[in-house]
Amino acid sequence: MDIDAALVLRVANLANLHLDERETKYYQEQLKKILGYVDQLNAAAITMAPAAEETRETPLRADIVCPSLESDVISAQAPQISGTAFQVPRIVE
Repeated sequence: MDIDAALVLRVANLANLHLDERETKYYQEQLKKILGYVDQLNAAAITMAPAAEETRETPLRADIVCPSLESDVISAQAPQISGTAFQVPRIVE
């Protein structure tokens, strides 16, 4: 697809942008590059995973209610407690 200045100005008008001649030429070149990359992607061979992988069913298990551990047992195993919550070392600064 050929991108001319008129098309760039039309798109800019739709976006409510006002471009001067330098900006129009800049975006014209940028759009040409983008469409070139899209053409490269369209030309690439795309392979799909085998259909058999998609039809496998996830095995189900019985939904059985089990008693949970007491909070004092869990708290005793935690490295540090803050109120009723576990306190862990900060990893993000």
